[in-house]
Amino acid sequence: MKGKIKAMFLCLVGVVVCVSMSAAGELLAFDPVYRNPQTALKAQGGSRVEVPARTAEAPAPMALKTMGEFLSDVPRAERLAFLSSLMLKNGHIVSAYLAPLRKSVSEDRLNEILDTIYANRHLEKKLSFENPGSPARYTEISELLKNVPHDAREEFLDNLVFRNGAFLSAYVGGLRKSLGDEGLRKALRALATNPAAPENPKALCWGGTCQYAKCVLVGNGSGQSGCRSTDLDWSCDSSCN
Repeated sequence: MKGKIKAMFLCLVGVVVCVSMSAAGELLAFDPVYRNPQTALKAQGGSRVEVPARTAEAPAPMALKTMGEFLSDVPRAERLAFLSSLMLKNGHIVSAYLAPLRKSVSEDRLNEILDTIYANRHLEKKLSFENPGSPARYTEISELLKNVPHDAREEFLDNLVFRNGAFLSAYVGGLRKSLGDEGLRKALRALATNPAAPENPKALCWGGTCQYAKCVLVGNGSGQSGCRSTDLDWSCDSSCN
């Protein structure tokens, strides 16, 4: 009798293990789709792939897009006019001229853009964007770039990166050539969210921004980001971390 009970127990364990391994196999097979749907679509020749909804415990990592990428559906002239109009307070977008966008995007798309660039838009308790002990720095992008040649200005605007309306990083190769090191230093200080941020030992840092560094996603899909040294002419703000 004991032998029969033992045999039945082992059989049940085997069924559970097989079912678990089968489920795990399905999850593992779905993992590339879950992490990178576009790559999965390409691998399957563009066929439709059903991607499972993410749970509240595992939010989707935020893509760090340049403004040129985020506003790629906006014609270049209107996009650059809009970006030139941005006003920042201590590195956070607080004002923008919307007429260029209204020429080419729907009201829903306009609201999506505003939700992205204005951190306070839906907050009940508004953020003040203050740096304790330091006077507020208001920066008009158009004024900041008024002495920068046309091509370098457009390059800079299209490569700006913001998160929740806060300056994260930018390509500054053209600005360095136009403004010199000291002029670039002043421009980046005007954009920085925290001019008193501690230095990042991996890059040359001052005024709350790191030279020769870019804001990138880190942490194996966790959605975290940080300044990372690079050979490119990039600058990274302390708000990236």
